[in-house]
Amino acid sequence: MMQQFQGISMRNIDKTDRIVYIDYIKAICMVWIIGFWHLSEYCDLSFAYQYWASNLTTGVLATFIFISGYFLGDKQTSSKQDIIRFYQNRVLRIYPCFLLSCVSLYILNRINAKIYYIAGLKQLVTTLLGVTCFFEPAAYTVWFMSMLILFYAITPLIQSAKKMAYKILIMSLLITVTIVLESTIGIDDRMLYLLPVYFLGLLAAPHKLEISHFRFKTNIILVTLGITIWVVCNSISENIEETVLNLTLLNLAISISSIMILFMLGRVLDRIIEKNGVFGTILQGISYGGLMAYLFHRQMFGVVYLFTGEFATWAALVVILPMVLAISYVLQRIYDRFTRAWIKQNQIKD
Repeated sequence: MMQQFQGISMRNIDKTDRIVYIDYIKAICMVWIIGFWHLSEYCDLSFAYQYWASNLTTGVLATFIFISGYFLGDKQTSSKQDIIRFYQNRVLRIYPCFLLSCVSLYILNRINAKIYYIAGLKQLVTTLLGVTCFFEPAAYTVWFMSMLILFYAITPLIQSAKKMAYKILIMSLLITVTIVLESTIGIDDRMLYLLPVYFLGLLAAPHKLEISHFRFKTNIILVTLGITIWVVCNSISENIEETVLNLTLLNLAISISSIMILFMLGRVLDRIIEKNGVFGTILQGISYGGLMAYLFHRQMFGVVYLFTGEFATWAALVVILPMVLAISYVLQRIYDRFTRAWIKQNQIKD
């Protein structure tokens, strides 16, 4: 019998070709999402309800989406074996933990309705299938991972195209289909700007080396342009007419400008942190445990909240947030050991 998991790299399951400055970007984004944006529901972080904070969150989530495409855009899926290997790697990397997260959120909601992130069986099933964006209301928080799974599902179709022009054509058709679906049956309109951002990540992936070696002057130009676009978008976001088209274009501009700013910030941190190994190690640890942190922080916050009520702000930031990040790191370590052992066992068998 063929070795079923022969093509799966244990390195891919564990670290996914880490680039240090992108680890710093992911760490900063993760701390913002779970440590400020989501934590504000459990303690007094009133600034999280300002327009600028909402726009920053849009940019942070878009940056995660872009990075996902950025790491997958140079994966070839020109054969059946390539496609199988691609899906196997994605499933092992994400899906068991995603499944456990969704089921646990559903069970917690059955126990206490205040934990409302997956509030029904339909929401659970559509989320697990990666199609929650097509059924309103979408699940809270884990909608993001569900949408990302859908993006992963269509990636081999794009990557199978050998010429850039064909890839862009397929992407354009998929974006057109998304627009038609939104205008006819109504879907989660966040997909209208996050799907193009994912495609931009795929297209940028073959140019990692050039991007990593941008000259200082280029970095300054890009970050200045990014900040200018972001500030302009933030200033008009309060008064813009809230049509789907206007919000999509606004969020797309915020997304692209945020990616530009955060990538340059990651590069700057990479240079600064070379002289401070401890801080860099902490950021890489947060990045490494980021998947677990995103999938399980709601459960940890929610359970503590049920027992204690509203968190004191200092306790939330100094005790609870670091605890969640540390637990997430340990969970990722445990999961990686499990997957390595499981892969090794399946490779040994005939």
